[in-house]
This record gives sequence, structure tokens and C-alpha cells, in this order.
Amino acid sequence: MNHAQRSMRALGLCGLLGAASALLVASPVAAQDGAPDAAATTGSDLRGAEEKIIVRFGVGYDLASGSLSGEDGVQGDVVNDSVARTTNQFATGDLALGTRGLGLSTLNSYVLVTTALDLDGNPAINAFEAQMAEGASAHPSVFNRYDGAQNVLVHSAYAELDGLTTNRDSALSHINLRAGRQFHWGVGAVTFDGATVGYNDGSVDVGLRFGRRSAVYNVTQDDPGLIGGVSAAYDLADTADVPLLLRLDFMHFQREVTLLEIDRPYADGKEKVDVQVDKGELAAYLEVGESGRLDARFSMLGADPSHAQLGAVWGFGDSALFIDFDQKLGPDLFYDIAGGPSKEVGGQMITYETYRLNIPDRQPFTDIQARLEIWPNKELAITPLGGYHLVLADAAERTAYDADRAFWGLGVRYNLQVSKGAGLELVTEYKGQSVTRDESVGDSFFSVASGAETGSHEISGGLEYARGTRFVEGRMLGGRTLTVGLGGFYRRYTLDNRYIDATAEDFVGAEAEVKWNASKYLGLKARYELARDSNVFARPFGNFNGVRAGVEGRF
Repeated sequence: MNHAQRSMRALGLCGLLGAASALLVASPVAAQDGAPDAAATTGSDLRGAEEKIIVRFGVGYDLASGSLSGEDGVQGDVVNDSVARTTNQFATGDLALGTRGLGLSTLNSYVLVTTALDLDGNPAINAFEAQMAEGASAHPSVFNRYDGAQNVLVHSAYAELDGLTTNRDSALSHINLRAGRQFHWGVGAVTFDGATVGYNDGSVDVGLRFGRRSAVYNVTQDDPGLIGGVSAAYDLADTADVPLLLRLDFMHFQREVTLLEIDRPYADGKEKVDVQVDKGELAAYLEVGESGRLDARFSMLGADPSHAQLGAVWGFGDSALFIDFDQKLGPDLFYDIAGGPSKEVGGQMITYETYRLNIPDRQPFTDIQARLEIWPNKELAITPLGGYHLVLADAAERTAYDADRAFWGLGVRYNLQVSKGAGLELVTEYKGQSVTRDESVGDSFFSVASGAETGSHEISGGLEYARGTRFVEGRMLGGRTLTVGLGGFYRRYTLDNRYIDATAEDFVGAEAEVKWNASKYLGLKARYELARDSNVFARPFGNFNGVRAGVEGRF
């Protein structure tokens, strides 16, 4: 198998891992002939339990500390240690629990829970005034959206029947039912509390889902919204001997949004408005030979075309070329399906929840990206990349988010086998971009001339030492017992517009991490991070330091 074929297989493997990541189980262990002794029986029972139950948990401590520079903020606000706490301390935990065939051979279940508890009892930041309240953190996180920053978050909790019978010759064995908090990856990637009913016989895959959106981190609205959707896929490889997969995905979302008083004039004075979103996508994936693939996707938002996308992979020798093309045709979602499509208010395309964020829908564009992966040998990989983003609109119609961009880069990875059970991996990458705007058009905050960024350069790198039991393509990936890594980056943006004089904005960061698997069931990890935020937009802050330490258990 050449490198191009391996790259193609990796693409397919990523999809399989995404579908199977909810529950990982070991292969059954064949029973031995003869009557087992007590030790063998205990071992057999343990293996049987490991095949049916998956437990992964972790507990940890996070410390984040950021110094203050003494300078005022961009808007003249004062941030100093007399009103802002510069250190955050969190106790963290996570639990993933899965079962397969426990009690019933076709019954599976999965639960994923994370927790983050602010040990200092930081006040919740649910209003702008609270951000400057005495005792509030100068470096708030998403966890501070909750009262006292005390969080127990349930990301998944469902049970499913993988077939209504164990007779694989029966159509009932291909029916699957899932109920509870679950995630659907598709045109409207969403976590929801509800049910999914599906049928999958290997060639035909159909699913119906409905429920209430689960907004774990979004607490801006009392009504998270309702979702309903359908997906269907047909694989012609088995029935027509054509390596072609066709897929259809549709999602409907609706909810009532409560507007802030300051935003109600934009909605004719209404306190609440109804939001409905319909998005669909039709896709086709064609395998070409052993090392090629073509895919095409067309999406719609409501009755309007949204995007037309093409992708291609071509493997040749020990190289592979990846090309992605995206044509924006019409309206788009703001962030996700809950953000909804934009609507025109005051001559600008914005969404109900983002009136004052000044983030409009972008104009139609053409975006093309290409990446070439070259393997001179199994130890070395070289990856040049490049692309261009062209906005298809007159300068007067563009906003600060509608800029033409050219970008390029080069990545290098080198693997060195130090010994039979240890390896080194060195990774370095450079990325650059040039941004073009018409600075002579428009005098409002929304206009294209308000965009500040004119270019950027970034270089990053990392070195990792790993001990384990198995090398895969020159990399120590199997049965890792010890991993020690160092990494860092430097990024510079050049800025220039009517609000900011020509200047450079610098970001730097570094990290170190150690992971040790003390046994099959227990692991320890520690991590240190150093970062310097924007010297233009985050002037009050100096260096940022983070320390994380934890224990991981798995069964």
C-alpha cells in the first residue's frame, strides 16, 4: 500500500471514527477448550466485562493566571487588580460511560458528563456590568456563564437498540432506535434531547430524528428550540458495483427568541420573535481507482441556494493532492442552525441574536484551496498548501468581512525511531496570507474600509518523544506508555484602517505536556501553557499562564 492509498484510507477511517466514537468496544475473545481454573475464570469474566462496559473518567486541577500591564482597554475601560481577579482555579472532571450488549445483545448506551467548578466562586458573567464587578475574573471562560461558575454539563446520555432482532437475515435487524441526549453531525450539526429512528442494511441508510435542542453552553435564551430532520444515504457499491455514495440531509429548527430591550426597535418593538430555519444538503462521493476520490455537495437555506462545494483527492506514487472548492451562492447560517440565517435590518444582513455584534452575512464568494502531501520516505512528510478567496461583489456592497485573501503555507513532519520502543516526532509549519480591500469605499462601521487586517504570518513547531509498543508508518502510535511534548507559535498580523494606525499585532505561545500511562487502567497527565494576547485589542493584559494536571482512568 503506497502513501496515497494510506491517505485515502485515513480519510475513510476518520468518518468511521466519527460514527463510532460514541462507543469503543473490544473484539470478543474466543473461549478456550477445557474447564478453566479459578484464575482463568476470573480473567475470562474480566474480559467479558471489558467487552460490554466502557468507563473513562478523569479528575484534574486547572490554574490560569494572567498578569495585568497597567494600560487601559481599547475603549478606555480600566482593568486592574483592585477590581479584577487575575487568577482562576478550577476543579475539573469528566466521565464517559458506555455499555454494549449488557442485558440485551442489541442494547447499547452512552453517557458523557463534564464538570468545572471555580474554586474561588467567581460571579457569573450574565450581564455586561458583571464583567467589571469586584471579584470577577480578568480572564473569564465559557464556564463563567453559570452562577458561581459551578458547572455539571451533560453532553450525551442515550440508549439505543442496534437492531430489533439478532437474526441478521431479518430486515428488523437493520432497524435502530436511539433515545436521549444525542448528537447529529450533518447540515445542522446539533445536540438534542429526543429520538432517532433509522434503518441501515449497508447499502441503504435512512434516519428520522426529532427533539428539543440541547444548548449546553448557550444560556442566552430560555427556549432552546425544537429540531426535526431526515437523512438518507444510498451506497451503489454493493448493488450496482459502482463506488458511488449518495446522501441527503435535511434539518428543521424553530424557537421563540426573546429580544433585549435595546434590540426591539429593529423588530418593530416586538419583545419576542419566532425563528424558523430549514437547511438541506445533497451530496455525492465517488471513489476513483485505489487512490482517488471526488465529492460534490449542494446546500440550500430555506428556498435559497447556499453553497456549492467540490472536493478531490488524487494519489500518485508517494504523494497525494487534495483540492477543495467552495462557491457561496446565497444566504448562510450565523455560526450554527440556532443562530439562524441573516435578515436585512437597516440595510445590513444580521441575525436576531447578534444585532449589536456587527457581524453581517458575507457576500457570495469563490474559495479554492489545495494541499500537496509528499512522502520522500516513511520518516519525512512535506506539505505545501495554498489558496485564494475571491469575493463576488462590488466594493460598495462589501462589509469588513468581505475581503479578498491569498494564503499559502508549508508544513514538515519528521519521525525518528530512537529505539525499538521509542520515537521522536518533529513538526513545523508556516502559514501566511495577504488581505486586499478597497479602502476608498464607505464611511460606516460596516463598510469594507473598516476591516483592519492586511496580512499575517505564523510559524509554529513542536517536538514529541513517545515510548510505546508499535510503530505505524514510522510514528510511535501503538500502546503508548509515555509522551513528552514541547510546542510553540509566533503570529503577526498587520493592521491598518481609519480606526487603527498602521501597526503590527503580535501573538506568541508555548506549551509543554507530559502523559504517563501507569497501567492499562490508569494514566497521569500535566500541561503548561504560556501565551501573550493581542497587544492592540488586549492592552491591559500581559502574559497568560496555564497549568493543568489530572488523573485518567479507563476500563
